[in-house]
Amino acid sequence: MPGPRPSSRLHPHPLLLLAVVGWFLLARADDVLLARGLRLAMLLIVAADVVWAVVRTRRASVRIVDQPTSAFVGDEIALDVEVTGAGRGITVGMTSSPGAPWVVAVGDGVGRLPGTANFRGVARLVTVQLRGHGPLGLVGFSHSSSLPIRPLWIAPRPVAPPAELRLGAGHGDESGPPDLGDA
Repeated sequence: MPGPRPSSRLHPHPLLLLAVVGWFLLARADDVLLARGLRLAMLLIVAADVVWAVVRTRRASVRIVDQPTSAFVGDEIALDVEVTGAGRGITVGMTSSPGAPWVVAVGDGVGRLPGTANFRGVARLVTVQLRGHGPLGLVGFSHSSSLPIRPLWIAPRPVAPPAELRLGAGHGDESGPPDLGDA
């Protein structure tokens, strides 16, 4: 059974708006050659930052090393994952668990990826997103992929009975099981 397809997205930083404003202000410059040169430099810097973010994120990979096999709805669960190719740092999150915290992976290694069991049933796939930025942080790039896991059985949370549970109330002071007669 194939899962959701991998997806990729760019994430512009608000500072990029400053570069766009600078771009339009350069149109009013008196020296046309200087304005063109500065615009070309701005384009090259933003393009290099985008390429850096894409390459950094694409070369990183994640795989599941260990996982729990059972949980209750609402339990905090964590998967042990191995991240390779993270370099100076990449952000990793379990997007199949809404509200799960993101962690930063630096270099190659094994760590815990937190999440929450938020539905009842059997989980066989987990969606993980890797997010990286270029050195200037102008544009980030993310890549999501679905990873197969061993079946994770998620049960409803048990409800404790009331503190005082009286069985057979109303039968007087009889002790033992009721007499059913000569059956």
